[in-house]
Amino acid sequence: MGLLDFLGTPEGQGLLAAGFGAMTSRNPVAGIGRGGLLGLQTYAGAKDQQMQADRVRSLDERQNKLFGMQEADFQARQDAARRSLEQQQSQQNYLGSIGQVTSPRLDAQPNKFDPMKWRSMGGSMQEAELIAKAPTLGLPEVARTLESQDAQGNKVTLQFDKFGRPVGDGVQGYTAPVQVDLGGRVQFVRPQAGVNLAKTMTPGEVAVNQRAREAAARDAQAVTYQQDQDGNLVALPTKIQPGSVVRGTPVVAGSGMAPLKGASKLGEGQKKQISGIESLSNAVNAYTSAVDQWDNKKFLNPNERAKMGTLYNNMMLQAKEAYNLGVLNGPDYDILQSVIKDPTTPGALLVSNETLKGQATTLRDMLQNNVSSIRSPGNQMPQARPAPGGASGPKFLGFE
Repeated sequence: MGLLDFLGTPEGQGLLAAGFGAMTSRNPVAGIGRGGLLGLQTYAGAKDQQMQADRVRSLDERQNKLFGMQEADFQARQDAARRSLEQQQSQQNYLGSIGQVTSPRLDAQPNKFDPMKWRSMGGSMQEAELIAKAPTLGLPEVARTLESQDAQGNKVTLQFDKFGRPVGDGVQGYTAPVQVDLGGRVQFVRPQAGVNLAKTMTPGEVAVNQRAREAAARDAQAVTYQQDQDGNLVALPTKIQPGSVVRGTPVVAGSGMAPLKGASKLGEGQKKQISGIESLSNAVNAYTSAVDQWDNKKFLNPNERAKMGTLYNNMMLQAKEAYNLGVLNGPDYDILQSVIKDPTTPGALLVSNETLKGQATTLRDMLQNNVSSIRSPGNQMPQARPAPGGASGPKFLGFE
């Protein structure tokens, strides 16, 4: 500290005042006293001024400090308000993007709420939980369930809230399918009330039923020839239901011709010939009915081929018998076999069903034409022939 700085202090000013005060008196003793008193007064006054200045300076410092603190607090509040506003705006923007597709990808899905992202944006865990549950607010809450059945008898789980009110229409329960034998097939079905499954026949039952229908068709076509009260030849069904009304069908030689007259009394040979005509006509009818259903698939089936072979052989056997009786006025049996193809042989695959049926129909028409010769008086049929193997007769269908 220099001299001038010392003189600026209360002590310096007191000493300076004491010195100057002592110098103003001519009496040394009085001057010392006066100088000391003046120095003390000056020191006290300087000290008081210094204290006043210190108080003013201290007050200014405290005011400045307080003002600085107020300014810092104001700035902090301003920064906090700005950050809070930015945070609120960011949260609002995020909530607005929920349910929206904001990704440019073609397979992008709508945005879902992410609680962790919400926490990173300043949101609280309570807010995250509340926002996550927002889509389900107001929805009924299932408190208990009850197993029951619907109107169709299906299993259903009924749901109720805590007040006993139903929630939804019920949840359909699972019913395991069961294996059901339907005769023609076996399949898995789900049991359901009021549903009836059609029962079909097994393959064996189908075959038996088919044979029964074929036998019934043959029986329905079987006829017996008799004479009415006018002597006309009529055909009557062989099988007749008791109590039913039966009407005979007149036998004519051709379309639009008069009924054939029967002889007043038939001989034994004529009866056999008529019986042969009847048997062969029935066999032809059964064979032609089967030909209508014949195809390559049945040809490859041994059972179907055996049934067709039986019908064909029966027809040819009846034709052989009719030839022996003299009913067939045509070729011998060997030529007849070459004319009417056996549908069970490979060569018959080249012949249509219509051709096979036409060959047998021609044989049946010949029988109808020969009935008049048997019934008409004076018009004798050829006598019964010996067994096949002899000379061939007249031409038949272009064969000798």
